[in-house]
Amino acid sequence: MIDTCFADGMRALSELIEGGAELRDACAVMFEENERVIFTGNGYSAEWPAEAESRGLPNLRDAASAAEAFNSAENKELFERMGVFTPAEVDARAECFLENYVSCIEIEAQTMIEMVKQGVEPALSADLATHSSSTESKRYTSRFETYEAVSGSCEELEAALAGIEEVEDLNGKAVACRDTVKVAMEALR
Repeated sequence: MIDTCFADGMRALSELIEGGAELRDACAVMFEENERVIFTGNGYSAEWPAEAESRGLPNLRDAASAAEAFNSAENKELFERMGVFTPAEVDARAECFLENYVSCIEIEAQTMIEMVKQGVEPALSADLATHSSSTESKRYTSRFETYEAVSGSCEELEAALAGIEEVEDLNGKAVACRDTVKVAMEALR
């Protein structure tokens, strides 16, 4: 993507020069048109999303958003103009990106569920059993509530993961992974 954008920029510069503009003037025109994308700060800082928005730049924070942007009409036109991909090839690549994203999230979520059920919950149960003689104590009650929350969060993750199967289209599955499964995974963590 970056190389294609760079090549397209060089094409635009070449057209200005071949159209009669001096090199310095052509560069000045391109700089003026694209100045908003020049940023030498920290693109990972908490301030970056606001900065990107003020510059009119996208801030793609997840794979589902990136795949959607990659598959935009504007990018299809760019790839076709530069002879990199046909629109059908862009569609196919975006589909592969989304399939990989959904697959990875499903595997991570399923692994997390298995870890909780096979390792964490038994350990929590054993710990709770050591305090069972004092079921009225604050320590027991606190532990019980915390351990119940872990089990509840695991059930919510299972439900979110099962919900993906009900979604028909791949883009919808990716959005569900991003908006429900990853959120449930974070809550369980």
